[in-house]
Amino acid sequence: MVMEKQKTVTRISVTGATSIVGHFLLPLLRNSPTPIRAISRSSDPFITPKEQVSLQTWHRVDLSKEVVEFLEQETLIHLAPIWLLPDLLDRAPIKPMRVIAFSSTSMFTKKDSPSKRDQLLVKKLQHAEHNSIQRCEALGIPWTILRPTMIYGGRLDKNISRIASFIQRYGFFLLPRQSAGLRMPVHAGDLATATLRILNNPCTANKEYNLGGGESLPYYELVTRIFSTLDKKPRIISVPFSYIATMLHIANAFHLIADADTEILRRMSEDLVFDHTLAVVDFDYSPRPFRPNRDDLRID
Repeated sequence: MVMEKQKTVTRISVTGATSIVGHFLLPLLRNSPTPIRAISRSSDPFITPKEQVSLQTWHRVDLSKEVVEFLEQETLIHLAPIWLLPDLLDRAPIKPMRVIAFSSTSMFTKKDSPSKRDQLLVKKLQHAEHNSIQRCEALGIPWTILRPTMIYGGRLDKNISRIASFIQRYGFFLLPRQSAGLRMPVHAGDLATATLRILNNPCTANKEYNLGGGESLPYYELVTRIFSTLDKKPRIISVPFSYIATMLHIANAFHLIADADTEILRRMSEDLVFDHTLAVVDFDYSPRPFRPNRDDLRID
């Protein structure tokens, strides 16, 4: 029996390079012997011109409109919104040999939400994953889909850093009563490391992984640890759901808080945890527990 020769990767392209995961992934890839191409709508202001040179190339591309030219035997790490992936593959004259794409566990956690915005997001993610897998399998491209939970890590974080900013500014935090739902905050750096472990791992081909952090903890404990990181005594005030909902409506009306609604409050009583045993078995996934430092909270 003749063994098939393993293909040599000619280049790694990272779409959505300025994303929160990209911020941690690009420095790791910089040491790779394989040429790296970073793709985004704008260059990363946190990466110096010298560092950009070490990444080989930085391409400014609008993935919703423009064509990305792949090389033969090139790997695509897609950190941009997954709904851009099917058309990206369709437009490419040469297809990548491997695709690793990021989606979100919001596809499950927001499935029963009465919010129209949440329902639209769920359908968008479902269709994007289905169409991405369909395209890859039709083209014979091995694929892997990663679905993180609550991501944090200092940049573009709309979860943990938002809580930290409120605490830093006001010195207290409001939680609705019965907000004991469990969370698994996952550091973007651990997702970057996971991506590297998947890169040349054949057993991860054509699989989906839900990726949480290293522990599950009640929402109250999550907030308490943020207070600790900020060197503040925890001042968590438990109030009726209706009270915070009214405050949230007022804050939205005056544009004091963006992209927030009462569904966020309701979900605080739900357990949003996922089993990542398959990831542990397949690529030794080992995320850190939630012990953030000040850099993780994006606090100056």
